[in-house]
Amino acid sequence: MWADRGRTLPGRHDPEWIRLTAPQVKRGQFSALRDPLRDGR
Repeated sequence: MWADRGRTLPGRHDPEWIRLTAPQVKRGQFSALRDPLRDGR
């Protein structure tokens, strides 16, 4: 009955949950800032 109503069930694949918990930032999307003076900025 829960599945018929579109509710999630333990142990079942849930595409919406996977989408919501996916990382928002992909690896390599941002580069690291270089600090040539190494002054902590």
